[in-house]
Amino acid sequence: MSQFEYMTVMVSLILALAVAQALRGLSEVVISEKRYWPHTALITFYAFLVIQNWWAYWDYNVIEEWRFTTYLFILINPIMLFASVYLLVPGTRSSDIDWRAHLSRVRRWLYGLGVVLVVFSVTANVIYLGLPWLHPYRIFPALIAALYLLGLLTRYEKVHKAIPLCLLTTLAISQLIIRSNLGALMTD
Repeated sequence: MSQFEYMTVMVSLILALAVAQALRGLSEVVISEKRYWPHTALITFYAFLVIQNWWAYWDYNVIEEWRFTTYLFILINPIMLFASVYLLVPGTRSSDIDWRAHLSRVRRWLYGLGVVLVVFSVTANVIYLGLPWLHPYRIFPALIAALYLLGLLTRYEKVHKAIPLCLLTTLAISQLIIRSNLGALMTD
């Protein structure tokens, strides 16, 4: 087993817990009488984002010498993804939860964590993969960060209804254009 394989076991476990929580929550939210479609779309976005992150972690196989600090830094994103999913779909909840009210309560934490998630992701790419700050791929994390900031700063419900769809669209396009092949970011 290589160092990379060993290090990514914990990443895989945390991401697996996050996607399991998202899928479990999604199945519950879809059948709920008090579902709120922007909340459902956000759970869907995070389920795909977790899957995309696991796919993207292949890029870190170029790290030749792993240190504990590298390991901890690389674990930050999976931990934040799990926390984000848990904010959207808490582990303990009543069966008659009003998902619209719930999203309203956690919205600032969710979007604030999203901004931090993007910052750490880009920083890790720069530090550990040697990618420049102005790499062409940065347009997609910048769009996602802008959507998170918009969600964090605005109170307009129409905007909050549009954000999940814009996040899903941005993620899908970035995956199709940049990350359709394993390790594609490192071959550019």
